[in-house]
Amino acid sequence: MSDITPEQEEYKQISKTEKNDIKKTKPKRIQKDLIGVDVFLDWSFGTAEDLGSLISSIETDKFEFLMISVSGVKVWPCEIPDTTLDNNWCCRFFAKRKGEIIKHSHIIELLNKINDSGFDFVKIENLYNIDGVPGYTLMQEQ
Repeated sequence: MSDITPEQEEYKQISKTEKNDIKKTKPKRIQKDLIGVDVFLDWSFGTAEDLGSLISSIETDKFEFLMISVSGVKVWPCEIPDTTLDNNWCCRFFAKRKGEIIKHSHIIELLNKINDSGFDFVKIENLYNIDGVPGYTLMQEQ
């Protein structure tokens, strides 16, 4: 005696039919290029101008330091007066040479230099172009 109800048996039959009807398609291949990184710092020892000056002194072969934002508002270069600042700063770095693809090892090298300079990075976000279009949020004036 079977414990399967007629409704369950019908569902089983429909499921088998639908499974056989599914066309196997390959997903469209996308081009995903790593072109930069946002490095978030916990820092409370001065102004955006102070931090920008310190971060600018960190040299790498692959990255150009572009800007600093706080809560999505660009604060360096050209610090905006009366901007509420906190201890969570986002420093944006891009490949020095336009079109150059960054490797994870380059980001690790950058993070080591930031760490060796005494900064506490708390998070990173890799910046990708997806099929040639920015897959990240642009900052002000970018």
